[in-house]
Amino acid sequence: MFAEYCQVPFWRVSPHPSVTFADIHSIEPVKIRLPDGTSYLTPPIAPRATTASSSYINAATGLALSRDEQCTLLRRMSLSAKPSLKPDDLDVKVPCTRPDILHECDIMEDAAIAYGFNNLPQMMPKTNTVAKAFPVNRLGDILREECAMAGWIEALPLILVCPRRSTTPPADKISARTTRISPG
Repeated sequence: MFAEYCQVPFWRVSPHPSVTFADIHSIEPVKIRLPDGTSYLTPPIAPRATTASSSYINAATGLALSRDEQCTLLRRMSLSAKPSLKPDDLDVKVPCTRPDILHECDIMEDAAIAYGFNNLPQMMPKTNTVAKAFPVNRLGDILREECAMAGWIEALPLILVCPRRSTTPPADKISARTTRISPG
């Protein structure tokens, strides 16, 4: 593979027992030149800056944490966080290794995970709802469970992400392609 010619080669098996896994894996950006003369580096590995409301995190989790305590929890989840200059906000940097974090609710969820779901206060919801799962969601749950029992693992195949929901690249630069998924 091409990765063996990189500045830090990528080997599946360590070439020497004293070399650790972290010593032999690296990411090197590739410059892509398009026919129109423009170019860009991929993969984008710079962290993405966003903000989260401290009061939203406390309200959703039922806690009364300070902004510094929330930042400590988010750092445990590999998010770089610090109190913002605004009195209620947190400045959060999301690394490229966390494509699952898209919105403020995902940051709140990470704070709750770091705090520990079993440690969160238990309370009755303030609103009453009557609902059930949509049939398509139920079907997805059944298929996910059957695939897991068949030995398949769940992955985040970014090639299957809907271009309208994707944040990068712009939808006008994505060409339509047909993808077929088959086992083995």
